[in-house]
Amino acid sequence: MAAATARRHAISRSLLTRWRREARQGRLSAPESEMHFAPVAITANADQRAETERGDACSGRFEIVLQNGRRLLADASLEASALARLVQILERA
Repeated sequence: MAAATARRHAISRSLLTRWRREARQGRLSAPESEMHFAPVAITANADQRAETERGDACSGRFEIVLQNGRRLLADASLEASALARLVQILERA
């Protein structure tokens, strides 16, 4: 069970085992304050909208189905490093 859980969250089994041991021993504490989402608004300025409307040879969208069943829709212009980070975050969520 630990191996499957570790694979599902893309962490090593030994790390998960260590966290479980530390939690049993009371050495792994929860954060003092809960985490909250911050409101975000994304707007495009006029130049960005014009560029988006024109498109380019690489424009397009793609879909990735993650191991946990979540689907990620992304624009082809998304940088690989940003995509990798999004996948990591969504796989752990």
